[in-house]
Amino acid sequence: MSSIIYTTYGLLPSRFGSLEVTFATFSDYADPYSSRVRNSWHMEGHYILAAELLRPGDTFIDAGANIGTFAFPVAKLSGSEGILVEALPENCDLLRAAAIRNGDASISIVNAAVGGEEGEIFIAGSSAYAKTSNTAEGGGIRVKQVPLSTLLEHYNPLSPRLLKIDVEGSELETFEGARDLLASRRIPYIIYESNGPVCQHRNYSVRDLRRALSQLGYEIFTIVGRTLVPTDDEEFQFLGNADLFATMEGIPEKISFEVAKLSNDRKIKSVVHTLTNMPPQYRDFILNELELAPDEIKHSTEVRQAMMSTKDTV
Repeated sequence: MSSIIYTTYGLLPSRFGSLEVTFATFSDYADPYSSRVRNSWHMEGHYILAAELLRPGDTFIDAGANIGTFAFPVAKLSGSEGILVEALPENCDLLRAAAIRNGDASISIVNAAVGGEEGEIFIAGSSAYAKTSNTAEGGGIRVKQVPLSTLLEHYNPLSPRLLKIDVEGSELETFEGARDLLASRRIPYIIYESNGPVCQHRNYSVRDLRRALSQLGYEIFTIVGRTLVPTDDEEFQFLGNADLFATMEGIPEKISFEVAKLSNDRKIKSVVHTLTNMPPQYRDFILNELELAPDEIKHSTEVRQAMMSTKDTV
């Protein structure tokens, strides 16, 4: 029988002083994500951004909470309350275990998948590598699916300040199913994953995600470290897997992030890294994206050399 391993990390200094956060993983999970959580977890840029945007008494929704590596540190650093929505029952068990260890009464855990409408989906796999399907053909477990409007109605009658969403390709249908809710400005901030290969697998583009939000009045930025890079609807994505920030209220003055364009040199480095260091599906995504890139990027010496090296490995 699998046991639970608890791993504790120190957090960045916050308005509440020095804090620690604990995560729970199953001992027999040997996947890269669980291993990283146990051995080398760190605060990513979008975690820090969320913690700076939220204040005590605010509520956020973490759709696709996994084992809480976003939600627990954000709740601790900001003093906000989190609604954690996770489809896999075993991950919900780990969330509950970690919530107890963290002494976090401000966390609510919902075992469901977030999508565009009420219904059911099937999930095969575990940890961060589960795959979703609308049919049982691929195997897996049956999970309830709920739209954002249902979450707000049943779990939080007030308006959340922030939505973080990472739902393995269901982001677009979630946004489209919540058009009226999002257009009402009830959720001013959204942080979402823009995973290029996953979008392709679900037959939409990373630009479709941006359009779905910008058409409702959101301003879109790509999160690169502590920089918010303005990103228009049609721009090519220079990262294989990016975190984007959508805001209805502009950029608050009292955050540590700067708003700035990214130089072509930085974008070239990101493209080269994806081509030479990431799995094949990300390389293929970037190769397609380069068709939309400015000439000075796609025809740069560094990118051309990286493209040649990928041909040698195919």
